[in-house]
Amino acid sequence: RPFRCWWDDVHALLAAHGVTLAQLSEAEARKPCYLRDGAREVLKALVALKVPTTVVSAGLEHVIVGLLQSEGLEAVSFLDDDLADAKRPTRVRVLANRLVIDGDGTVTGALPDEPIHAKNKKDAYFHLK
Repeated sequence: RPFRCWWDDVHALLAAHGVTLAQLSEAEARKPCYLRDGAREVLKALVALKVPTTVVSAGLEHVIVGLLQSEGLEAVSFLDDDLADAKRPTRVRVLANRLVIDGDGTVTGALPDEPIHAKNKKDAYFHLK
C-alpha cells in the first residue's frame, strides 16, 4: 500500500500544480535517466532475434518510451500497441504508468488505476496481458 500511496500522491501533485507535458519534456531533455549497463545491447539482440519483448517499469511511460527511442530502439506503449502490431516483435513494448493529459497539455491524472510500482510489476503485466 505505501507504494500505491506514493504514486497517487505524485500524480495528484502533478495535476494540482498544473504541470504540463512540455515541462516534463524539458526536464527529460536533461537526460535524468539512463538504461542500465548492457540493457541496450540485450534489447537490440532480442529485437534482432524477433523475440517479443516488453519492458515493465514503475516509471512514467513517455519517459521510458523516449529513452528507448533515444537509444535507437523502436519502442511503443503496451496500451497503444494493437493486437496485430503486438505480434510484430521488431519493437520493444513498454508497460508503465501513463500520465493523462488534457487538451492544453496539462497533467490531469494517470493510468492504470492501480499504479505500477516495484512490488506489483508482475501482477500489472498479467492483468493487462
